[in-house]
This record gives sequence, C-alpha cells and structure tokens, in this order.
Amino acid sequence: MLRKILYIVVIILVILMTLLSMFLKNNNIKSSNLKYNDVVTFKVQYDISLKDENILPDDIVINNELSTEENFIQKNGLFYLFDYFKIISSDNFKQEKIITLLPKENVELIRTSRFLVDDVFFTSRGVSINNAKKSVLMFLDTNKTYNMCMKELKKIYVGNNFNRFFFNEAIPRLLF
Repeated sequence: MLRKILYIVVIILVILMTLLSMFLKNNNIKSSNLKYNDVVTFKVQYDISLKDENILPDDIVINNELSTEENFIQKNGLFYLFDYFKIISSDNFKQEKIITLLPKENVELIRTSRFLVDDVFFTSRGVSINNAKKSVLMFLDTNKTYNMCMKELKKIYVGNNFNRFFFNEAIPRLLF
C-alpha cells in the first residue's frame, strides 16, 4: 500500500515537472520572439560580400516609433553609413524592420570570378532563370572580356526596374 502511494506521488511529480518545463520553454520562445520583433537589422543588398563586415552595425533595439530608414539611422547616430552605403528605401520597413544597404564605390568588396558563376548565383539574388542562364553562358565564354560580356548583357537586362538596377548596380559589385 505504501509502495503504491509512493509510485503515485512520483508519477504526479514527474507530470508536474514535465508541465513546468514545457511552460517555461514556451515562455522563453515567446520572449525571444518579442525580442526579435523589437530590433532593426541591417543587410547588404544582393548578398554582396564586404571585405570588412565590421562596418555593418549590429541589430539595434527599437526605442521609438519607426518612420523611414534614413530617419532611424540618423536618430541612432549611424551617420557613417551614409558614407559607405546607399540606403534602399522599402515600403515595408515598419513591418519588416530591415534596412537594406547597397555598398558605394569606395567600399572594398569580395567579388566572385565571372568564370565561377552558375545559375544559382543569379537566381538566389532574384534574377529570372532565363536571364541567369544567359548571363552564365556569357560570363563563362573565355573568348570575351568582362566588358564585352557587360555590353551584351545590357541588352538582356532591360524591361523592369529590377533588371536594370541589378545590371547597373549589382553585377559590377558581385563579379570581376
């Protein structure tokens, strides 16, 4: 009889401990989500690699109402970002809380050889599969110089704003 009572007490304690650990774990997840939602992060557009990643600020906790990317940068005293980056404005900044930066010409970058690109290199950056395939074929042609490739690709990257912007801004920062 005493043994049965002891087993029941042990089972009840195990159940209580399990419920308590589940409750605490659930609360930690909720608080970390809140923490994540209360910060603004910085990312470099098109996954352009910087030689010095330290010029990118760490995530910043939001202390007041968000308005624009430029306003947030100024309020947080990050004026140096204007020297190194073009700030890409987004209509969804208040919801996403991500500031997208495009390095200026004076920023040292890690570029990829044009002979090492593949379709994924372009499609992962938002380029259509058709333009990606044409770009890869062009860049892998050893009979053409980089400038010749860019001249021919200018005819491909027309139409919408994304294509023109990617051709004019991203390719020169990504490839050599």
